[in-house]
Amino acid sequence: MSRIRGRRLGFVGRIIADENLLYLAMVIENILALSVNDFHALLQYLQDEVVILNARHRQFNALFPR
Repeated sequence: MSRIRGRRLGFVGRIIADENLLYLAMVIENILALSVNDFHALLQYLQDEVVILNARHRQFNALFPR
């Protein structure tokens, strides 16, 4: 992974990109290891978080309209 969005990465950038890919791989591995019930609970939690974030976003936009 030497490029992100068309930009050439330096040594530090490649390390960060590689660490991010490693973290993503670990997350995917942990998700795949979940039971069906745990996976369903994770999806429900994420859906609830999205609802909360959308509500906060609407509140913020109401306070600070463009």
